[in-house]
Amino acid sequence: MFKTEEKRREVGAYAIIFSTLGLVTVNAIILPNVIVYGDRQSFVLAAGLTSIAMLINIIVFSYGVKEPNDVKEYYLRGREKELGEKIPFKQVVKTALRSKNFNIYIIAYLLWAVAYNLFYASQVYFYKDVLQVDFAFFTFGILALLVGFLLGIPFWLKLSKKYGISNIYGFGYILLGIMFFTFMWVTTIIEVVIYMLLGGFCYSASASILIPVQADTYDEVTSNLGVHQEATLQGITNFFIRLAYLFIGIIIATVHILTNYNPNPLAKQTALAVLGVRIHSGLIPGIILIIAGISFLLIYDLKGDKKLRMQEQLKNIMEKKT
Repeated sequence: MFKTEEKRREVGAYAIIFSTLGLVTVNAIILPNVIVYGDRQSFVLAAGLTSIAMLINIIVFSYGVKEPNDVKEYYLRGREKELGEKIPFKQVVKTALRSKNFNIYIIAYLLWAVAYNLFYASQVYFYKDVLQVDFAFFTFGILALLVGFLLGIPFWLKLSKKYGISNIYGFGYILLGIMFFTFMWVTTIIEVVIYMLLGGFCYSASASILIPVQADTYDEVTSNLGVHQEATLQGITNFFIRLAYLFIGIIIATVHILTNYNPNPLAKQTALAVLGVRIHSGLIPGIILIIAGISFLLIYDLKGDKKLRMQEQLKNIMEKKT
């Protein structure tokens, strides 16, 4: 539906705005007003309320996406012609994993998911053990992030037109990684609000152009296959991204064991344990994200003449299907 880079930037910006508003709904409204340190049932209630919000989302989305008639007709004609040329799933996977741009996109996105979600998973510990304040203060940090994020979108979209989406995408990872380091020294809510505001601005760099970058890597695989397989490619992406949650659990558990973190929610943590919380809140996410950004900038090369050739090849494939 969105074939040009301009359209993809536009829809990507709208998509990330709404997904971030969902993030704010959970992290600024539900969690801070429900979670109580040491009360396990409060965590269960928070999870239940979040699940209800997701259930509403499923019901709304069950109506599907409204597509233009020409897109529907193109899809149906293409499916009729592809009945005799079905491509095995293994071939799709092999072709995708042979593409270095698809691979670095997946790897960088996985590292981003680990860093981003590790940071959020650490916030209960950070507010309880480092700042030593009620978790309700988390609302201020999230609202600051939202403001910075909304301010950053038009700025980064404009820069992406001038310097290219892939360059801004990788640079955005590096900037956000640097902002994570600030959680190694912040001590007050005011500082948190300031750094979350700046972090939201940096976060919007990569987030606002995620969809255009993703679409380009999918297009390259399609040009090599000769057939659209976006659903399968999205499935491969989702498989790897889900690994992030496994890594997060391992990282937090390992740091807590090494720093002798006391699991008693009423205990006052030692200086070493508090340092451990800072490490898995800021240092580790920062390092991971900077590695992701630098790797993406060094390896990703779907731009310039190579991208134009890919687009021309994709155009020829689409014309044959009509």
